[in-house]
Amino acid sequence: MLWRFWGKASQENEKQTKLDLAKQMLLEVRQVNNARLWIAMDRWFLCKKFLKWLMDERFDWVTKAKRNTVLFSKIYDPVLGKEHYVKLNPKQLLREVYPRIRVLGKGSVLSIPDIYIKIPFETLTRKGKPITRQRFLPIAAIAATYEKQATEGSVILLEEEYPATFKDAYLLISNRVDAPEEAATANARRWRIEVFYRMAKQNLGLTSCYARA
Repeated sequence: MLWRFWGKASQENEKQTKLDLAKQMLLEVRQVNNARLWIAMDRWFLCKKFLKWLMDERFDWVTKAKRNTVLFSKIYDPVLGKEHYVKLNPKQLLREVYPRIRVLGKGSVLSIPDIYIKIPFETLTRKGKPITRQRFLPIAAIAATYEKQATEGSVILLEEEYPATFKDAYLLISNRVDAPEEAATANARRWRIEVFYRMAKQNLGLTSCYARA
């Protein structure tokens, strides 16, 4: 297990600093293991540039969708005669599939096909100037009804950092659109690690220890 200690000196560049620590640890992992590996992470790390970095480094990722995560579905418009993307709210998506996952019972997962997110990529204009554009990336969207493994009731979060939920279901998202069940399993393992982490943090008397792998 790798650790990085983050000292909260100020609010400036807070998120980027934590992402940098995460990248440092993962690059250390790459020094001893070049295999394709899973990164199961807090939804706090749901940053589009970070997700792209993970995929560039041959890491697969899975995390919970947040309330403000923008998803897309591709539909065919018969009037225009072509396909186009429409925005989806994670809670709306959970509401639509909830009757199906409720039938499956507690601890079940349900893969939702044809869901996308926008990911930034660097390219050049016709004049050769660098520019950042967006492309649609197909993802695995997985409705889950696991029992709550780790309490966050004592943690004060910004509204947009809360997970997208509907009743007792939440939404996992992953780049492995071809392996939604494997993504759900990786996320479940993450919660077992979280239990150990919380115990270690309590025993060591730590208040800020966010980046870990």
